[in-house]
Order: sequence, then structure tokens, then C-alpha cells
Amino acid sequence: MQYRHLLVCNTNNLYTINKYKKNSFMKKNSTSIFQKCVAIGIVALAIVIIFSLCSFTLANKATEEIWQQLGISQQDATEKIRTSFLDGYFYHSGVKNITSLATANKVAIAKDLLAYTKQYVGSKNFQNEYEKVREQSKPAAPSANYRSKEDIRKAEIDDVKKQIAKTEDVIKTGTPEMKKIMQPVLDIHNKNLKDYQDPNSQTINLLYQSEVMKQQQDSLQYQKALKNWQTNYPADYKQLIKQRLQHYIDVAATVDFTAALRAEGNKMKFVNNAYEGKNNEWKMIYRSGKDINEAAISFGHLWLAELSR
Repeated sequence: MQYRHLLVCNTNNLYTINKYKKNSFMKKNSTSIFQKCVAIGIVALAIVIIFSLCSFTLANKATEEIWQQLGISQQDATEKIRTSFLDGYFYHSGVKNITSLATANKVAIAKDLLAYTKQYVGSKNFQNEYEKVREQSKPAAPSANYRSKEDIRKAEIDDVKKQIAKTEDVIKTGTPEMKKIMQPVLDIHNKNLKDYQDPNSQTINLLYQSEVMKQQQDSLQYQKALKNWQTNYPADYKQLIKQRLQHYIDVAATVDFTAALRAEGNKMKFVNNAYEGKNNEWKMIYRSGKDINEAAISFGHLWLAELSR
């Protein structure tokens, strides 16, 4: 097995819009490792597709023939790119002929796919889908129905009165032995009632302080979640694209494409153990090859420049 061809096993390694979502739509396959990978970036998405070739249409480039070779319809491919981008996982099911196309003119295909990626994420359709996902992912504001001290007092008094009534009923109808057992319980309930009715009740004060702390914690958690949401789902979708592009470029710059490999059983591993410990996105970029990434990095810089104008 050629190590670079393992990229077809990493088609879930996408860092797309829906990072905040935790749901995994990957299907288990014991003969492949690509279901276990995490997401990384818009350009990386195109790099993955260069090898898997199953979720982009190539405008004006014999698309019908390409989809026939892939064993997938253009409609299905378009749906896969949409759901992959929005859900954060690459939907690869139904693509039959990936491996046989892995040795195609990868750089040329890369440029076409990167161009289509740019065209696609700039479309109104994609922007509308992004807005839907963004709103659905917005954290809900904490409830405003926090209890006042008097609300707490009333609730505690009502509850203990119910307990007193039940206990008194047991004492009235129970055996002498049961009456003996329940009388101390009734005394405790009556003592609690007196405490709750006291305007200066320490118990009520503690319960109220707990309610205030809960309100403060909920507010802090909401503000943190809101900040994360604003970062992960910026109002201007172009900011998200810039983040993804820059992330890819930064990671790709650290990849050693000359790293040597060694066979270990039916797997290939890095000779340098430090590389073996790298995360999936680093390894995915390595597997895609230097030529592909040089094209992608160049494309990414130009795209970033356009987005910054």
C-alpha cells in the first residue's frame, strides 16, 4: 500500500462549519481508518477531495464523465459537499471508485477543486445554509425565572405544611408503635415551619444565596458559550473562511514532506517518533503530498488576500 493513498482513509478529517456540533455521522468500517478522523479546514477539505474526489463538481470539465468514473451522481456529490461542510464530517458513503482514481493528475484536480470550493462557499445557497446552522447553534439565554427570597420561603413553607399534614395523618391512623416513630418526625417538621416563617431564617437565606449563585453561574456559562459561538460562527461567514484558511496554512507550514516511513505489520509509520505523535490533520496534509499542498497554500494565500480587501 502506498502511504499517500492512505489519504482516502482520512476523508473525515475536515474542520468545517459545524465544529461545535458533537454528533458523529461516520459509519464503522473495520478495513479502514478514515471514520476515526477529526475536522481541519476549508483548504484541507479540498485536499481530501483531491483524492476521494466525491463531493465537488468540476465546472465545465467533462463533469458527466468524471462522475461516471467516480460511481456517483453530480446531485449526490453536491449534497455530500453541503452536508459535509455544514455538519463537520465528510459524507463519503456511496462512492465506489475512489482508489482507482487516486493516481490521477492530482495537482490539476487540486486547482479545480480549490476553485470550486471558493465558488461554492461564496454562493448565496451556502451562505443561507450557514445562517441556518449558525442560528441553530446559538446558545440559549438562561432563564429569567429565578426565585426571590420570598418565593423560596413560600415554596418551603408550602412543602413543609404538606409534610406536616401527611405525618399527622399517619399518627392519627397508625399503630401506637408507628405514632411513637412519627412523632419526632412531626416535631422536626413543625420546627422547620417555624424556622421558615422567621423573617431572618438562616435556612431561607442560604437557599436564596444558592439561587443567586446559580443565576451568576448560568450567566457566566452563557457568556462563555456566547463568546465561543461568536468565534466559531462569526456573523460574517468570510471571517470563518479566513480562520480556516489561515489554520490550514499554519499547519501545512510545519509538515515535513520528506519524513521517512517504515513498515510495521500492515501499517506504515514514521521513522521519527515525534512525527508519529502528530495529530490527524498534520498527518493528512503529509499524506496528500508536497505538490498538492504547495498548490493549496498558494491558492490559500491568494484567497486570504481577496477576503482581506
